[in-house]
Amino acid sequence: MAKKNNNRRYTNKNKVNSKITNGNDKSKRKYVDAVDSLNADFNKVSDDLDLTNVSELTFDEIRLADVDSLDTSFLEGRKSKKKNEQRIINSYDKRNDEKKESKKINHTKKRRGNFFVTFVGFIIVFILGFVLCFAIDFNRIVNPKINIVEKTKIVVDDNYLFLGDSITDFYDLDKYYKDLPVVNSGISGDTTESILSDMEKRVYQYNPSKVFLLIGTNDHSQDKSNEEISDNIEKIIKEIKENRPYCKIYLEAIYPVNDTDDDKIDHDMVHDRNNEDIRAINERLKEIAKEQKITYIDMYSLLADDDNNLKLDYTKEGLHISDEGYEKITKEIMKYIEE
Repeated sequence: MAKKNNNRRYTNKNKVNSKITNGNDKSKRKYVDAVDSLNADFNKVSDDLDLTNVSELTFDEIRLADVDSLDTSFLEGRKSKKKNEQRIINSYDKRNDEKKESKKINHTKKRRGNFFVTFVGFIIVFILGFVLCFAIDFNRIVNPKINIVEKTKIVVDDNYLFLGDSITDFYDLDKYYKDLPVVNSGISGDTTESILSDMEKRVYQYNPSKVFLLIGTNDHSQDKSNEEISDNIEKIIKEIKENRPYCKIYLEAIYPVNDTDDDKIDHDMVHDRNNEDIRAINERLKEIAKEQKITYIDMYSLLADDDNNLKLDYTKEGLHISDEGYEKITKEIMKYIEE
C-alpha cells in the first residue's frame, strides 16, 4: 500500500515539474532546479501529509507549498543588481542634468556679461560724445571769433559800390555808368568815422564785387590829424576785406581843393582845407594800398592844375566837382571797371 502511494507522489511531482517547465516565464523554470534540490525534503514532508488526497490538489496549491520552502535569495540578488543599475543610471542622468544646468547657467552668465560690457561701452561712448560736444560749444563761447567756414563756391555778380561823402553823393552814376550795376553809397557830410560806424548798411548789404572808396576831406576840415584820417581809412579797408574777402577795393586819393581868389570859389565851402595836408595824407594812403594789396587811384594828380589846385573847370565852388570834372573821373574809373 505504501509503495502505491509513492508512485502517485512521484506522478504528481512530475506533473508539477511539467507545468513549471512548460511555463513561459523564465523565472519559473528556475524553480525546477530548486524543486529538484528539495526532493528529499519533499518526500519527508509527504510522509506526514495525507496523500490520499494529493491527486486532488491543484497546481497552485502544490506550488505554494513548495515555494514556501524554496531558496529565493538569487531573486533578491537580481533585484539588488537591478536597483544598483537603476541607481547608476539615475546617478548618470543626474550628472547629465547637472552638467546641462551648469552649461545653461554659464551661458546665461556669459550673455549677461556680454550685455553688461556692451552697455558699459555704450555709456562710455555717450559720455565721450557729450564731453566733446560740450568742449566744442564751450570753445565757441570762450572764443567767439572762431568760425567754421565751409568750403563752398561763392558766386558774386558784378556790383560796383561807390563809397564816400558828398563828392560821391553828388555823382550821378546812372548818367555816367549807363546799364552798369552801380550803387551810390555816398552821404553828404560823412567822415571816416561815419562809415566805420555803419559798415553793414553802407557796404555789406550790397555785397559788392568792387568798391571805389573816396573819403577824408570832411575829416580834414574838422581838425583831425593826418594820422587819424589815414588810420581810419585803413580800418575801413580791413573791415571790407575781412567781411567781403572776394571784393576788390580801389582807394582813391583825396581830391585837391581850390582856395584861390577866383570869383567862382566859395571860401566858406573850402573852409580850412589845404592841399599841402591833402598831399601828405595821400602819400600815406598810397603806402596803405600797397600794404593791403589793393589798387590806389591817384585822382589828385588827375584833377590838379600846375599849382596843385583843383582845376577851375573841374569844380563848382572850389570843393565839389563839376560835370566836366565827373566826366574826367568817369573815364579814369571805367579803366578799373572794365579790367
